[in-house]
Amino acid sequence: MSLKLVKKNFLTSDFLADIFSWKSAKEEKKQKLPKLLEEKKRLDQEEIQLRQKLKIEKMEFEQRFHEEKELLSAKKKELQQEKKLLQTIIKQLQNEKKQLHQAKKPLVEALEKKRKKFVNRKRELRKKFNSLKLKQVAKQARRVKGGISAGEVEITPEMKSIERKIEVENIKILAIDNKIRAKYGERMAVIASKINEYKEKIRDINDKIESDCDKKMRRIEEEVQEYVNLRLAPVLDKRKTIDKETEQLNKRVDLPKSLGEIEIRIDNRRCQILFPTPDDVLAFIERQDHEPELCAGQLLEVDNSNLSRVNCAIVESVKESCRNYKFYIYKNSLYYFDRSDLHTEDEQRLLVKERYFKELKRFRRLRKEIRLYEKLGSKEVESREPIPEEVRFAVWRRDKGRCVKCGTNKDLEFDHIIPVSKGGSNTERNIQLLCQKCNREKSDKI
Repeated sequence: MSLKLVKKNFLTSDFLADIFSWKSAKEEKKQKLPKLLEEKKRLDQEEIQLRQKLKIEKMEFEQRFHEEKELLSAKKKELQQEKKLLQTIIKQLQNEKKQLHQAKKPLVEALEKKRKKFVNRKRELRKKFNSLKLKQVAKQARRVKGGISAGEVEITPEMKSIERKIEVENIKILAIDNKIRAKYGERMAVIASKINEYKEKIRDINDKIESDCDKKMRRIEEEVQEYVNLRLAPVLDKRKTIDKETEQLNKRVDLPKSLGEIEIRIDNRRCQILFPTPDDVLAFIERQDHEPELCAGQLLEVDNSNLSRVNCAIVESVKESCRNYKFYIYKNSLYYFDRSDLHTEDEQRLLVKERYFKELKRFRRLRKEIRLYEKLGSKEVESREPIPEEVRFAVWRRDKGRCVKCGTNKDLEFDHIIPVSKGGSNTERNIQLLCQKCNREKSDKI
């Protein structure tokens, strides 16, 4: 028979937990979402009504502060007019300053020419003075060479005259500078001082507008808005909570993409096979608990490590063979029939069930035998050399867990056919299973 058990517990506990989480999330969404949407709709209507009511209340609330707001607005207007006036004066002063600069320019240019003339004359006089001084120094040097003692450099009348002329030129230059400063400097200083004064006043006005008017008006508006928010807060909080719950419910709990993967050999090639999740996975899981369920396998990978390009036809052959394999899931375990199987689907289901129940019965029997065997082993007399474990198990399997005389499976004991006292050994041939009653009747007879 070509039926094979591929994997026990193919549908793992984690997979089943994910499926039931998805199911519970889906049911919870189905139950809660309509109620939440209805509650949200009611809150939206309540909010609209409350906002309409608050609009009227807000208007009434604003009327109470109307006079104060009007006074503040009037005061702000006055300050702004004063500010505008000061800005106009500053502009006029700046224009005047500009005009003075323009008027000053030709005079400054004329005086600058005159000043340059005096400076040039002063430079020439200085040069002449230095030339005369050098002559005097040379004269003095000659006197020292001739053995006459050197005194101080003599200032000639001509040099004194040049020094006086230089001083006169300096006085004329200073007079020109004073004339420029006297005519325009004072007025421009006055204008600059006034501009600074008016700018300071404008800053004061801006501070007053900000502190006395704007801050108070903002405070009034904030109080009105705070009142509105306070009234709306409970409705908005409730809606926020509902939105959070709705978002939580709408979060997709995705189904696992596949039931699992297995690796089997097809045509002596290792193949990786994937089992996609069926559409109605909940019904599928429920059905496979009662009847073997046919499931589709997708070939993911074929081990072609030792194949050349020429022999790639072998891979296609493996894929074709895989299409003829039939996979069944029953009681969370995966079975398959290869392409050589000729049974119908109904017959294959019966064979899967037969295989499952045979195996179940075998393990139940084995569990029972081992339990009885362990119970019997614990009753053995400690003073005697114990019967080896493998001998006891072999005797138990041979005698099928029953008394060889009466056939009962209760109160069983291991009996030496030739008693130990008469030289009997602990071998399988010398030991049999007897119930307590048959063993007492036999005593130590051979």
